[in-house]
Amino acid sequence: MTTPPLIRIERVVKRFGDVLAVAGVDLDIARGELFALLGGSGSGKTTLLRMLAGFDMPTEGRIVIDGADMAGVPPYARPVNMMFQSYALFPHMSVARNVAYGLEREGLPRSEITDRVDQALELVQLGAQANRRPHQLSGGQRQRVALARAIVKRPKVLLLDEPLAALDRKLRERTQLELVELQRRLGIAFVMVTHDQDEAMTMATRIAVMDHGRIVQVGTPAEIYEQPNSRFVADFIGLANIFEGEVTARADGVLRIACPALGGEIHAVTSTSAAGPVAIVIRPEKFALGKDAGGLPGTVRNVVYLGDESVFHVALKTGAEIQVTRMNADRRDAGAINRGDAVRVAWSADSVVVMPR
Repeated sequence: MTTPPLIRIERVVKRFGDVLAVAGVDLDIARGELFALLGGSGSGKTTLLRMLAGFDMPTEGRIVIDGADMAGVPPYARPVNMMFQSYALFPHMSVARNVAYGLEREGLPRSEITDRVDQALELVQLGAQANRRPHQLSGGQRQRVALARAIVKRPKVLLLDEPLAALDRKLRERTQLELVELQRRLGIAFVMVTHDQDEAMTMATRIAVMDHGRIVQVGTPAEIYEQPNSRFVADFIGLANIFEGEVTARADGVLRIACPALGGEIHAVTSTSAAGPVAIVIRPEKFALGKDAGGLPGTVRNVVYLGDESVFHVALKTGAEIQVTRMNADRRDAGAINRGDAVRVAWSADSVVVMPR
């Protein structure tokens, strides 16, 4: 028997006047998942999160949480809690009072409030800062206070709206891993909205990519990156080299594709049944780049040094331009490739992603 999802979103539509913000979304989220809603501005991800929280109601469709239809259920009566991007801490209250506020409003006994606040602060490693005010904390600590306040009520679902957007890069990367570990320890579902694809790929067990109010693909980070189901997803997630082609033959799971940008006919190992015009995707790290290796000839037009890796913009003799990434494994690379160098690029047939055009 299949375990029912914790959250079921069925044909949900949300209109604001003439604006269609969410356009018929169907989605299941399991217990214990760290699920990311990923998309650009105006994709509908925040509206969908607000409907889960109860701040907005669907125009059509329904939302079910833990078997209960949320139609007409106000935010305070839902088994969810929300952590806002702004943190929304009370500046005149101590850390402990901020965390306790929701429990006090519920009228819980003082002893239970104290125990639960202490437990929540220990979980986020802020027990020693319980008596400080928000202005005495760093940005990362304020973020953890907001998280403690959200989990202290022991919701079945924690909703996070761009939770790390206000943090600098290093702190954001460290906090991402802390949140993942905390979610695993708590065992509750996290549903996170983000526009940052790296954040979604780092943290989420599954990702829903949204565009113009619709979910265009749902999958694990590896599935979304390695097996995009559309040109939009391939281009939105990470760097992608995308070419036009025409399937000419299939045999034993290998497609033969006419692709002028890549020098003529190429092969792709794929289970897709695509035929006729197709889009071809090859990620930058899938290319082998060298001065003497076999492959298509080209010229390096630019090199972008990113510390751990470099991105090479290569103009092929076919007229196409591609991006190739290489890890900077050696401090001094005797075979360094520089701007203006003649190079050759190659790839394997199983690194080619094929999708209908």
